[in-house]
Amino acid sequence: SGQGGGGCPRAALPVATRPLRPMPTSSPEQLARECAAATIGAAIADGLFNPLYVLQIRAQLQPGSGMLRLARAAVAEKGVIGGLWMPGLLAVCLRGGFGGFRVGTYPVVREALPGDGFATRMSAGILTGAVGMALFNPAEIIRVRMSGPNPYASSLEAAGAIARQEGVVAGLWRGTGANVARAAIYSGAQLAMYETAKRGLVDCCDFEEGPAL
Repeated sequence: SGQGGGGCPRAALPVATRPLRPMPTSSPEQLARECAAATIGAAIADGLFNPLYVLQIRAQLQPGSGMLRLARAAVAEKGVIGGLWMPGLLAVCLRGGFGGFRVGTYPVVREALPGDGFATRMSAGILTGAVGMALFNPAEIIRVRMSGPNPYASSLEAAGAIARQEGVVAGLWRGTGANVARAAIYSGAQLAMYETAKRGLVDCCDFEEGPAL
């Protein structure tokens, strides 16, 4: 009841002190679905915004050239699709595997670590982001090379040329250390904040799993 022994009504616990509902544990089927969904989502998102990445790389390689000028030059040379969307598109799709790996395996890694606080979530995100980037670093290399002002004819040609001229490991895994560090920090912060916010909404607002949440 709202009162006990004629005393004052019991005050509700503040939202911040309420115990959060545990998230459901992962099954192999759920893991496969999450990896597949995250891979497809990452590939679609990166593909849609690939023109911004292409222009970013070209602006870094050609200081003093504005974004609009670079965009007009790319469109004039190869058209809207060929100049802005097609460079490195296969590598963009392959890079979706990085997103799929780090997001899809995150629940499994989180459950394997001790504790259930923010530090545990951050650690899980750091681990999946670091391993994912170490595995998919070649896609990042190819995407950068394909986004420059003089790209290869295709992502497959870029991969072959880099492997032959620079070596498989030395060329395709170039810069892995810096990429892994960046991906680990990004993944840890993003996934930990995402899950913490999600749990808070589920607990305080009775949100159900679905697109709205």
